[in-house]
Parts: sequence; C-alpha cells; structure tokens
Amino acid sequence: PERFSTRVLRLRCRHCHSMFTERGMKAKLVAQPGTFRYSTDVQPYNCALISSGHNESTSNILNKACACFAQEVGCLGCGNVVGYYVVHPCSTCNTRNTNGHLWVFYLENIHEMFRLRADG
Repeated sequence: PERFSTRVLRLRCRHCHSMFTERGMKAKLVAQPGTFRYSTDVQPYNCALISSGHNESTSNILNKACACFAQEVGCLGCGNVVGYYVVHPCSTCNTRNTNGHLWVFYLENIHEMFRLRADG
C-alpha cells in the first residue's frame, strides 16, 4: 500500500475488539489507487494466516489487481477474515512507491484509534 496519512493508528478487530497493532496506517493500494485499506509493517497480534489450500486463488483476495501472492489473515479472537498478508509482492508493486506494509486490513473489519504520541 502507498502511504495516505502519516498518522499512526491502533487497529482493533471491529467484531471482537482484539488488538492487532499499534503501528497501523491508512493507505491506498498501489495497484488500485482508489481503494483504501489499513496496513502495518510488523506482524500483527491476535491474527493468523489462513491456509487457502489450492481451492482459492490469491488473485481473488486481491481482486485481480496485480500478480502479488497474498494469503488471507484471520482474527484469532473471533475467526473473521480481517485482511491479507502479501507473501510475495509482484514486480509491478515492487517498482512503485510503497511503504513496506505487507499486512493489510479491510476497512470494514477494523476499528481505528489515533495514537497521540510515540508512547501511546
């Protein structure tokens, strides 16, 4: 994702309020500039990668916007799919201005809280 805001956010699951990260940002997708997501550069808490096996193509996760290989991320608190992890960025996304945030969350599944200072 490309940086949209310099504000650092706390991101929680909208469904069960599990804390995911204190280093979140709102960003627009590099491959879809009109689409916004939350993202972070560190592995989030209370989340796990969901094995999709061979039944689901990763292009479905990314809406065929690019050729990145991604895997869905689920909340350990409630089991909802809350986003995805970009396991291997495609060459197109690698050459664009990105912020290095590979953990991406869907807006509708996240509750954001602004961080006021570096210590909280």
